[in-house]
Amino acid sequence: MTRIPPLLLALFATLVLSPAFAQVVDPEPIGPGGGPGGGPDPVEEPELFDAFVLDGIDLVGGEVEPVALVIDPILETAVRDLAARLLIEIRMLDDDTYQDDEEIEIAFYSGIDQDDDAEDDFNGDDVFDVVPTGLAPDGTPVVNFTPGDIVAGAFMAGPATLDLSGLGLDELDFDDVMIGDTDLGTIDFGALEIEDATITGTFALDGESLEFDAFCVPLPSAVFEAIEAPFPASLLFDTVLDWMLDDSIFGLGLELDVDLDDDGENDAFSAEFALTAVPCQIEFPPPSDFLRGDVDGNGFANALLDALHLLEFGFVQGDDPPCMEAADVDDNGSVSVLVDSIMLLNWGFNGGDVPADPGPEVCGPDPAPEELSCFGPVEGCD
Repeated sequence: MTRIPPLLLALFATLVLSPAFAQVVDPEPIGPGGGPGGGPDPVEEPELFDAFVLDGIDLVGGEVEPVALVIDPILETAVRDLAARLLIEIRMLDDDTYQDDEEIEIAFYSGIDQDDDAEDDFNGDDVFDVVPTGLAPDGTPVVNFTPGDIVAGAFMAGPATLDLSGLGLDELDFDDVMIGDTDLGTIDFGALEIEDATITGTFALDGESLEFDAFCVPLPSAVFEAIEAPFPASLLFDTVLDWMLDDSIFGLGLELDVDLDDDGENDAFSAEFALTAVPCQIEFPPPSDFLRGDVDGNGFANALLDALHLLEFGFVQGDDPPCMEAADVDDNGSVSVLVDSIMLLNWGFNGGDVPADPGPEVCGPDPAPEELSCFGPVEGCD
């Protein structure tokens, strides 16, 4: 049975955290790190993009700093043992020396090593697959710090919210992964997030490394309750949490100083971490299969209901179509609320033209992928 130290998973889960509509939705270009998109370019053979992979975490401050001697060795070992990696993409980058750039964005993803060889993950050029749940339906990152810039190698970007759902770690199967007697699958990592965070740090010349300034991450008390106390503290205390909270001469006398669930009772410790990362390359998933005309994303194309959804989206600020490509009924490269909804109604009630390939009945890929292509899970086509 796999055993993974919980602190790294908790920190990693924490990190890896509707446009206005007129009459026609024209796509914005999606391309490598660039304007105004970044992220995947939906082509048949996915390209590789420059990025960074987290290779080090150090506890440097916060209420839990006194246990750094216990935690840092765990982090140093565990950061290299996890199957999923934290990936950082510098989007909209114009200066390939990473020293001065007036406008950047910094995106975070979860990724899987392509060659399944952890020994070369941090050699500076390894390739990782981005986990699809880190992407919005239009292919842009869920966790994206913007606006940002680089001045003399120092960067600042944000705000953004770091949360588990943004990185897709809740899609990984932690059932039966044990921390002592605790099943990791029972821990709600989705509660770990930092709202409106701004990140700062420094790039080495030519992007040879990336170092984040220390920032605070709340760590639930349950994390420390699941770690056995180290020797010699183990002679008196069962868990690290017991040792931390004990205010006798034998304990650390620390206090819970963060209220994660806003119930008026502190249930977490503040902790400041410094992160480092090295270069890598990332590959984005191909566009998802979908049903043309399934505007509401329920897994079925219904001429009336989907046309109504599209009209509500366009004229009364209704919900965005989950997969914008599915709403481009005639596949002309943009969504025209009136034209595409009329085409749906003509198909359904007047025997008009069937929505363009892949059609409304069988899920399939876009025969001519462009900027509207859908990414991530599509209802009914998983």
